[in-house]
Amino acid sequence: MTQIRDADIENLRHMLGISSHIKKRQWGYRNHFAPAGVDLQSMERLESAGLVRKGRTYEETHYYHATEAGCVAAGLKPYQIRKAMESINRLKSPLKLLSAEEVTEPGWYCWRGREGEKKWVFIEFKHGLFTFENGLRFEPCPPFGQFIGPLPMEVMNVE
Repeated sequence: MTQIRDADIENLRHMLGISSHIKKRQWGYRNHFAPAGVDLQSMERLESAGLVRKGRTYEETHYYHATEAGCVAAGLKPYQIRKAMESINRLKSPLKLLSAEEVTEPGWYCWRGREGEKKWVFIEFKHGLFTFENGLRFEPCPPFGQFIGPLPMEVMNVE
């Protein structure tokens, strides 16, 4: 039987966005962790206990995702578990091409403008979007173009 350590549970909680600086109602907003060093052994212990599963390759490691049992062990409530599982389910579903009016949830999107330009953007509801051209910049949401997404952070290779 695998011995789960306190540091393993801390990694599991980090994977799920459980932290003192994150509001409790937001816990479960993420469900991924790309370990290195001793954290890799931590993920292997959690995986053998059925609390996480290995995902796709990321640089020199793999992403790991909490299972429902892992979410429970980390202390998430049912609505937080559903939120944590959504990002994994989103990886399995096909991406949709959306008009600006159809973008209804925050997250990462690929945006294509009228001239065919393409940007990775983070949309914060209808308030605006963040772009990464020449540094981080906030702009009002463009009322035109096409969006693909929302994209799980795993697709963006952002940790």
